[in-house]
Amino acid sequence: MEETKATTPYGKKKIASIVFALVGIIAIVSVYFYVQYKSNHISTDDAFIDGDVYTIASKVPGTVKNIHVKSNQFVKKGELILEIDAADLDVKATEASSTLKAEKARMAEVDARIEAAKRQLDDAKAKADAIKAVNELHKANLEQAEMDRERAENLQKKDAISRERYEKALTAHKVAVAQVKAAAERAEGCYVCCRDAKGDDKTG
Repeated sequence: MEETKATTPYGKKKIASIVFALVGIIAIVSVYFYVQYKSNHISTDDAFIDGDVYTIASKVPGTVKNIHVKSNQFVKKGELILEIDAADLDVKATEASSTLKAEKARMAEVDARIEAAKRQLDDAKAKADAIKAVNELHKANLEQAEMDRERAENLQKKDAISRERYEKALTAHKVAVAQVKAAAERAEGCYVCCRDAKGDDKTG
């Protein structure tokens, strides 16, 4: 039987050369795409950043008292990293507390002055009401004394009353006038006291 070209040594070499060429082309293409992929994608199985200095911003200023971590130590969220010396904060807290106590004492003093002014105002109002009532009484007495005096004068002209009774009517009228005048002066003084008390209340 006649041998085919594929079974001859020459044919086998030709097929092998073609296969090796295809494998080489595939390998070159694969390497090319792999290099392109690696140039655009960075990956690692053991990434680690080494650093010694990091900036930490605290909510309050102060001197660092203790550091609870070491270099390159893994720190979880909420873990204590360092302590700030509370001496400066204690001083500020003490000053604030002293200021607060002083303000409270001052407010207590102001409240006491206000209460005293209110009591003084109430007393002045009570005195004013009493004086007003007495003044009304004296005015009523004065009106009555004026009518008695006029009646006595008319009777005296007719010799219907004695001289003594007439003089008593005149004296009673003078007394009534003096009482009304004195009551008016007391009322004016009480008005000044009330005005001063109101001024003290507003000032306190």
